[in-house]
Amino acid sequence: DKRLEVVELSAELAGMRREMFGGAEPWRRFTPSALNTQRCFARTWAGGLGGQCGKRRMVGSEFCDVHQDEASRMELGRVDGPIPERKLRQFMRQSTLVSLKGASSAAVDGSSADAPAAAAAATGRPVLP
Repeated sequence: DKRLEVVELSAELAGMRREMFGGAEPWRRFTPSALNTQRCFARTWAGGLGGQCGKRRMVGSEFCDVHQDEASRMELGRVDGPIPERKLRQFMRQSTLVSLKGASSAAVDGSSADAPAAAAAATGRPVLP
């Protein structure tokens, strides 16, 4: 039954989430694997995946002209540091939506039951609730 498959996938995703975030810092999941030291060090939303601002740094600063003021750069935090709690919850919610969308599509159309792996392959990052 398709509904049972969705429930099983949801339970599997919940287990993966517990494994991933047991002792790890969850903000690292939304940090690019490689940082460009010539670019601004502000974190960007990047579709809920987290990214680095693509603008050039201002001379003598780690930030671009847009992220020079502390309020704008602290909204999502530095790309190499923690994400403020409220925004981290938004990143996690977006990740859950992407995961569940992939899992429910797989269950409905009868495709692979490994939807989280397919989503991870598509984004290049683990996709967990």
